[in-house]
Amino acid sequence: MFGLWTEDTIAQPTPRCEVHVLRAPDAVRVAIEEAIRGEPRCDMSLVVRVVPSGKGFYLIAQSPSGKTFESVAGDARAAAAQVAAWSVPERGAPAHAEPADPLPVAPNDPSIFATPRVRPPGVTPDLTDAAPETPGQAAARNRWVAFGGLVGERALGGRLALDLAGNRSWSVGVALQASEMTLAGSEAADVASYAFTDYRTVATVAYTAGTGSTQLRAEAGLGILHTSLRGHSFATMGEVDSSGFFPIGEAALHGILALGASWSLSAGPLVTIYSQEFRSSTTDQLMIRRDLDVAVLAQLRRRL
Repeated sequence: MFGLWTEDTIAQPTPRCEVHVLRAPDAVRVAIEEAIRGEPRCDMSLVVRVVPSGKGFYLIAQSPSGKTFESVAGDARAAAAQVAAWSVPERGAPAHAEPADPLPVAPNDPSIFATPRVRPPGVTPDLTDAAPETPGQAAARNRWVAFGGLVGERALGGRLALDLAGNRSWSVGVALQASEMTLAGSEAADVASYAFTDYRTVATVAYTAGTGSTQLRAEAGLGILHTSLRGHSFATMGEVDSSGFFPIGEAALHGILALGASWSLSAGPLVTIYSQEFRSSTTDQLMIRRDLDVAVLAQLRRRL
């Protein structure tokens, strides 16, 4: 009988065979678990770390008595076979490498042993898959760039957004958008026609709730809108040909679906609050105003 511990520390009935895979790539971890299950002579208590290196995998195992086992394996199967050999007392033997520069110790390393870890000569481990993220790394991994399109009742456009800073839940960023909109200035749509060409720059703040493959993102923004308007009212024979800069506000609520670790899709309503009035270029009569519109925004997102 044997006992196998993973990161969830699953206890088995016979404690004399205890292999705790503290750190390893997923494929190597699975291979070690299978090898230990297939080794009936296992009679050791070991804490095992497996670190990718330029020569394959650097293995180090430690026992409660202070023994240290070290080796380099070319692939996951060879690494699993070596750990299984160490679990058999008459086969496993501690390595006796000359001391070298110590491996970097990750912050909050949960190791239950304090035996120093030694790197065999010529082995340069790649710790990118082994060391836990620092808060700064976690924040950087939650920065996204998003690009997509929006559609409203009479509007079409494109949008590019970037998270500039933040953490796992909050982020601040900037969005650029270009769109076209046509509106009627009267209840009778055949008496007026207006065409808007809009370019906006918006500073945004967002909160993302949830974990896993689905999340919910609420976003608000303030910015500047440049509008070029052309239109004609057949009822008043008034023409509008104007452009200018206007303040705007935004609010959005989007659902997010993860497509792996680095890509995701988002979609939801985007509400724009305007403060715009346009008057006839000949009579100065109010022709049309915009206060609010709602569009649906869908985006493809890429983690930076």
